[in-house]
Amino acid sequence: DNEKDKAVIDLQLHTIRQSPAETLASLSEACNTLGVESFDVYGDYQSKPQQSYLRQFESEVASCFGKDDAVFCLSGGMAQSIALMIHAKSHSTANNDSSDVRAFACHPTSHLLLHENDAYSELLGMEALITGSTMDFDIDNFKQNGCYGMAPMMLSDVKDILSSDNDTLTTYPNQKSITCNDISTLMLELPHREIGGSLTPWDEVQSMSALCKEKGVKFH
Repeated sequence: DNEKDKAVIDLQLHTIRQSPAETLASLSEACNTLGVESFDVYGDYQSKPQQSYLRQFESEVASCFGKDDAVFCLSGGMAQSIALMIHAKSHSTANNDSSDVRAFACHPTSHLLLHENDAYSELLGMEALITGSTMDFDIDNFKQNGCYGMAPMMLSDVKDILSSDNDTLTTYPNQKSITCNDISTLMLELPHREIGGSLTPWDEVQSMSALCKEKGVKFH
């Protein structure tokens, strides 16, 4: 009987799911502990940290990373979309780029491709350049059957696209022709969740960062 009472942890999930009652109770307890006394309805952007717990939290995070300020996002998908657009606009300005194609590079199993309903394309008007891929990329097959045998993003994949100054590259989903100069951002997810949590070796991550700096590409 004692064995049956033990909690089962599903390693496919990033957290232990609580019931709605448990979630709301824990939020109530956290508000009492942290001194949260008012709702953040439309954002407290004009408030001082002393007036708003959200602004206090953002200021603490900014201080930890040595930044002027921070913004709290409700989801990683929201944060990534904001970052992609900022990087794309910055890239266009820095390079006096008049191209109508805004592109970023990512692994075939990127969360942006598989789980965000093409928001990068539909909302941001951006194109994805898929690293290490061929034209037989089948997103529906990945979603249905998985992609566990695939390797994580490697430095060689990044070199193939960022060092090909004169080569024509093809984007997804609209099959547009670009060069590496049109790529504003390299997206690297650690770990690669869809392929069993595989990691890009840290020395290769550092080399990717150096290459992106050399090429004027943001490394996200």
